Amino acid sequence: MKKVKLTLVFMIVIFSVACTSKSSDGVKNPVQIKKKASPAVTKNENGEKSKATAPIIIDVRTMGEWNSGHVKGALHIPLSQVSARLGEIKDKYLAGDFSKKVIVYCAVGARASRARRILQGAGFTNVENGGGFSDMTRTHEAEY
Repeated sequence: MKKVKLTLVFMIVIFSVACTSKSSDGVKNPVQIKKKASPAVTKNENGEKSKATAPIIIDVRTMGEWNSGHVKGALHIPLSQVSARLGEIKDKYLAGDFSKKVIVYCAVGARASRARRILQGAGFTNVENGGGFSDMTRTHEAEY
């Protein structure tokens, strides 16, 4: 019975951390300009890797979550920075093409949903909520 209670508490803590949009230390992540990401590597229905017409993938999790693993080729833009970096996303990664496919993901999908609304509100027309990291790794290669 004690193991069941401990497991339940552990699952609640993990879920709570995964659903938060603040970093664990309460400090906002500084804006970081990284070199242009290579196109995300996707897997087709045969499981073969493909970069052709790959969407722009944005990971909106915290730095700690990003460091624990992310989709290969994804951009790291924490949710708290999405609004401030709209110009960078548009100019640097989409070359001004608001119709290019963008997929946002987080740990379970809640922050990705908020990021999707921010991007759509700014005029991006082809934005998809990719859900959580585990959802994304079913169709995209991960790196750790």
